[in-house]
Amino acid sequence: MTAGTLRVVVVTGSRADHGPLRPLIRGLRDDPRFDPLVVACGGHLDPRQGGDPAVVAADGVPVTAVD
Repeated sequence: MTAGTLRVVVVTGSRADHGPLRPLIRGLRDDPRFDPLVVACGGHLDPRQGGDPAVVAADGVPVTAVD
């Protein structure tokens, strides 16, 4: 994070909500005023639900997984 940037945390718990959030996440990533962090939880961490945190990380922003 650099001076003058605003840290924005986006929480996603499933593929169902990650899809609609992708344009927001990418927009924040591409705007120098923001420093986005994605928190992946829930279904993203459960292989029984097809969870794969790497899918969230593919958006090119830091990802923190919360179990």
